[in-house]
Amino acid sequence: MADQDFSVLLDDGKPNQISVGLVETPSHRMISYLLDPTKIGDALFCINEQDPDYLPLVGLRTRRLGEVYPYPAIQGYRAGNEVDVVCYMQAEGKELPSPVRVIAYMAPVYGLQVVALLSAATHTMILSPNSVWVVGWNAYGQLGTRDRVQHEFFVDLGDTPYPSAPDFSKVTDGSAGASHSMLIIDGVIWASGRNSYGQLGAGNTTWSNEYINTGFTAQSVSCGLDHSIAIKDGILWVCGRNNNGQLGLGDTYNRLSFTSTGISVLKAVCHIADHTLIIKPDNSVWSCGYGGQGETGLGSDINITHTFTHTSMRASDIATGANHSMLIDLSGGVWTTGHNNGGRLGLGDAINRYRFTATGMSADVIAAGSTHSMLISGGKLYATGNNGNGQLGLGQEVTLVYSFADTGLLANDVVVGFDHTIILNSNGMLATGDNPRGQLGLGDTIRRYIFTQVVQE
Repeated sequence: MADQDFSVLLDDGKPNQISVGLVETPSHRMISYLLDPTKIGDALFCINEQDPDYLPLVGLRTRRLGEVYPYPAIQGYRAGNEVDVVCYMQAEGKELPSPVRVIAYMAPVYGLQVVALLSAATHTMILSPNSVWVVGWNAYGQLGTRDRVQHEFFVDLGDTPYPSAPDFSKVTDGSAGASHSMLIIDGVIWASGRNSYGQLGAGNTTWSNEYINTGFTAQSVSCGLDHSIAIKDGILWVCGRNNNGQLGLGDTYNRLSFTSTGISVLKAVCHIADHTLIIKPDNSVWSCGYGGQGETGLGSDINITHTFTHTSMRASDIATGANHSMLIDLSGGVWTTGHNNGGRLGLGDAINRYRFTATGMSADVIAAGSTHSMLISGGKLYATGNNGNGQLGLGQEVTLVYSFADTGLLANDVVVGFDHTIILNSNGMLATGDNPRGQLGLGDTIRRYIFTQVVQE
């Protein structure tokens, strides 16, 4: 094994570079780690093997001893992607009274520039200057990697050429659904994944593990649980499953190809949802589909709506989660509606709302997942809802948050999947949350409770 650089998850959520080399002895294999002494101010999360009172080392300073150990030599072994190492530290001739066991997660820091966070569900899609990178669940071929193998490291779609492959350097938009994905490439929608209800918009119900050309031109696209929507020349087009009227066509018949609603829109979303939200040219917000828990914002007496219906709100931006919705009004205020178990609406309680309700927050960016919500306000990242899988990035000790909480991080953009969150800031791309499918792109399936570096600027 050649020496290489990895990122180590630190106690304060910041990554550090360590050099990794393999040491072999007659009885076992051991990997040695040497921290970069130029970045020694950051903290490792350490557990003393014999005396837990010695944890943690913060800034490589023991809280009990108050002494700094600036150049630790760490030796240990690697089990999967979780590293359990024993480190012996010295400073000015002093030693810790017993070895310290370090529990850390090793993850690759990708050497790529992230132009945009495209979308996330149980897989993640990001855009680089010359390609699209994907990672995570792939049982239906939704990654478009020509297989149905789960990928825990980001895959460059441009590195998997095939005769009918598109030019992934020309992607302008993309969306991840529950089990399918769409990209707009040179103005045309390409789709991959599950297609049981026609959600790929290809005129059939054939699944595909590679991106196929639908022949439909559009400027934006959004993927729901089992349906898809697109905006073409300002008009909303829809396809896929329609059992709850989520296509807004006045019936419950599935559509195998993109079908025009005849409605002029500024924006349309259905991210991981069985409902659809749109903003019309006058900024009015309309919805259709399943609203049994208030996600359509049309009142408690309306469970399913087959045609787009006015919510009485006007907005500059909208977002859908699995069972709730968010919007930013024309003054910048954030409103939410729908299922509120765990506090995902950010209203200070766990009571469902059937109409859009003001949160008291303002935002520039909003994103809704399965059981959590995120927003960016003034460059600061805020989170609310269920953190049982670490999706809020607030640490393992935090389980539920009922009002939007400052994560302490700055962010330029955020996307969320069902139970994970990806952000982009000046340091690069960071991820937190559930990871059973490798959707965090950290090379493993270990859940993270704090934002962890994936791509470094």
